[in-house]
Amino acid sequence: MPRANEEIRDRPFLVMQVLASESGEIQIYKRRIGDDPSDSANNESFFLQNIAPEIAQLLPEHLKNLIRFPNLKGRHIGERSFVEEYFEGRIMGDVHKASNLFSVDDIHAVANVIKFIQTYGEKWLGDPNLHFKGHNERKVYEKYKPDLERREKGLRATLGDRDFEELSLLLEKEKDLLLREEVFLAAGDIQGSNIIKMKNGQLGMIDWERVNVTNNPALDYGFMYAVLWNNQELQEEYLRYVFLQNQDRPNFKDYFRLDFIFNRG
Repeated sequence: MPRANEEIRDRPFLVMQVLASESGEIQIYKRRIGDDPSDSANNESFFLQNIAPEIAQLLPEHLKNLIRFPNLKGRHIGERSFVEEYFEGRIMGDVHKASNLFSVDDIHAVANVIKFIQTYGEKWLGDPNLHFKGHNERKVYEKYKPDLERREKGLRATLGDRDFEELSLLLEKEKDLLLREEVFLAAGDIQGSNIIKMKNGQLGMIDWERVNVTNNPALDYGFMYAVLWNNQELQEEYLRYVFLQNQDRPNFKDYFRLDFIFNRG
């Protein structure tokens, strides 16, 4: 942030800088301006109000000094809007452009936060205030399968019939893995354009509207890995660190590979 009025596929929203009348500080006003089948506005504000403060308190000391979540200033559930803290700084990257400002320490910190959210987030998985109507990836096979079918025509034209059939066979081969019951709390959108580097060196992590429950432990790691595409050395270090961090998690590399093929491709 800041961003002007935007409309992203299936996610129309308004984001504005506003001036608080009493304190005079700059804040961020965010409101859904279209249909919100995923209830993402309420999910994000609930996360900032209830989950983020607890995570921030429980983070290891070296992360407490580096990671910031926006403080929620006001929440208007009926209007699907809220006001949050404004972070002054530089956006760390872009999904589509060859630019990022990450250091090795930064990518390690982001990976650590992802791991911490998965570990700590178990207590929130059954909370009735988190609906996950549109972003529920509890069983990623049920996301990958229709996505592949929807893109069949384009993929056959691009890859050829043989390669498309191999993709389909791979998905069915890994079906049991992708239907496993163990689930995690995930942000769903951790990547450079949602991380702000502040003047004091802290990383402000914003845009939590896609917070969800998933059985894919590689979901948040995969998005971050994909947006480091323009810096091979940094991307390889991130991958090394993430695999080391999750070496005790069964089939993590398989989940990561399948996420990259069916979710990032």
